[in-house]
Amino acid sequence: MSGYLLIHQEELLMYWILISEEKCIVDSINLFSLYLKHLKPELMRRLTRKERIIMEYYWTYGKMFIKDLQDKYPEPKPSTNTLSNQVRTLQADGFIDHKPYGTNFEYYPVVSREEYSKFGLRGIIDEFFNSSYAHVVSSFLKDDKITVDELKKIIEIKEKGKL
Repeated sequence: MSGYLLIHQEELLMYWILISEEKCIVDSINLFSLYLKHLKPELMRRLTRKERIIMEYYWTYGKMFIKDLQDKYPEPKPSTNTLSNQVRTLQADGFIDHKPYGTNFEYYPVVSREEYSKFGLRGIIDEFFNSSYAHVVSSFLKDDKITVDELKKIIEIKEKGKL
């Protein structure tokens, strides 16, 4: 029989022990990332250019140690310390979490590319279009970025429930 037992809470990080007949696994769940993803997505911040590059690697390749991440970079590669500091910042902000393996940590994304993209688009619309999606569409129509026919097709797809 398995179950979860809360053993410690500190700095928005909870440690859980998975108890089973065969093994006992310590796992960490970053509460702040869960809070960001499910309760307050508007608190998610914009990534810097370097953080975005790191996240793109994690979104593309999944779980990686810092050394694996460094190997993905073209020359000149950033130092291990630089990447480690940036990844820890991303972890503190709820974008990445880790699983310990002895003294090493395997990091993985907890915010998906899609979740972050939705946040980014929402931020642009809030900042530049006064939180109005109608202003966005109107701007595209004015700048000939979308035609009336394309807009009608989008409305038709939406009305059929396929969007």
